Amino acid sequence: MKILCDIGGTYVRFARFEDGHIKDVQKQPCDDFEGLEDALDYYQGTIAMAEKAPVYIASAGEPDEKGVWHVTNNAAWRICAGNLQERGWTLARILNDFEAAAWGVLDLGPSDLATIQKGCKTQNPYCLIGPGTGLGLAYLYPNETPFVQKTHGGLMLAAAVTPEQHRAVEKVSVYLKRPATFQDFVSGRGLVNTYNALGPHRVDDAAEILERKDTEQGKTVLRLFHEFFGIFAHTAVITVHSHGGLYIMGGVLENLIEQNMFDKDVFLNNFNPAGGEAVARMIEETPVHLVKEPYLAFRGLKILIEKQHA
Repeated sequence: MKILCDIGGTYVRFARFEDGHIKDVQKQPCDDFEGLEDALDYYQGTIAMAEKAPVYIASAGEPDEKGVWHVTNNAAWRICAGNLQERGWTLARILNDFEAAAWGVLDLGPSDLATIQKGCKTQNPYCLIGPGTGLGLAYLYPNETPFVQKTHGGLMLAAAVTPEQHRAVEKVSVYLKRPATFQDFVSGRGLVNTYNALGPHRVDDAAEILERKDTEQGKTVLRLFHEFFGIFAHTAVITVHSHGGLYIMGGVLENLIEQNMFDKDVFLNNFNPAGGEAVARMIEETPVHLVKEPYLAFRGLKILIEKQHA
């Protein structure tokens, strides 16, 4: 048996992997625990697991020079093999959460997807993007020896097309006192940044914006979210020639879909802007899928464990 762990900026998710199956999935707020060790002990207690098992982790963030993993958007958490070992846990593997999720794309079937642009199936790389607490991005090369390219996600500088978007980039940059990135528009925090920068009203979290979706400020911010999301997707696909398929996931996206607020038309219009003929054709032929599987990183960890023991 092995323990699977997916750590984001807001939630930590656990499961156990046994006999080829993912079982006992749980999702808990990170703020409920002082660190990963406490969260693991809690999970062990809830599933009445007698002995501790090796832990496979997909986490937002990167390790520092000492190998300590700093969780993006969750400054209180540090992941250290030594600290885990002191509590009886063995860190078997840790990798970026979006890297793990990209591996999980290999495990998806038609029932796991909702296609919003049919496109044409090719052997080109796949692109996975997802707005959650931050904005993730990874590429999957699905050849005989699959390879995943991790990235810095939405931390690239935001690109604007329309005058309104240019003004929004300027206002968000002034609000944050630094150049705005795509993540500053297309994420849970990004929604808050955009809303507060544009004014006149202020909010503390993205949930308040969804509650104000029918106000003029709310409508504008949500539309800009979808516009910048489409531009980001366009940029990401073109950069690596990844028109094998665009896969979209993430906690913010899940919330928008649940509340019937995901505007696929605005997203696709900005994903498919007028441009050079060759690029426009490539974008039009790129299949675009919404990922319905809420625990894609676990599917990726499953694949990596199976490859390890093949």
